[in-house]
Amino acid sequence: MNKKLRMKIYDKYNGHCAYCGSEIKYKDMQVDHFNAQIWDTENGNKPDNSIENLMPSCAECNRYKAAWDIEVIREWLEKSKKQLVKTQNLRILYRLGGFKINDEPVKFYFENIIND
Repeated sequence: MNKKLRMKIYDKYNGHCAYCGSEIKYKDMQVDHFNAQIWDTENGNKPDNSIENLMPSCAECNRYKAAWDIEVIREWLEKSKKQLVKTQNLRILYRLGGFKINDEPVKFYFENIIND
């Protein structure tokens, strides 16, 4: 990937991860295929490398999302919110007000930017 395209991807969300919204340094940015495709060069299938399909991502979000569809990730995260209070330490911390579980649906950073 050339530097010009990489910079466009980085600038797409002003140096923030498209998923969690964390600020990322250019050198640490990973490029994620929003709609991932399996590479199958024998049948001519290659990922969509258009700017619309390439997202700036922090390493953690890129590893978590992997090649999954964004709606699958959203569903996993929604389930994870409910699972948090099932472990004893977190259940106690939750009861003591150490954290709150937001009942709002999971919304990714890029969705907040698009709708602002």
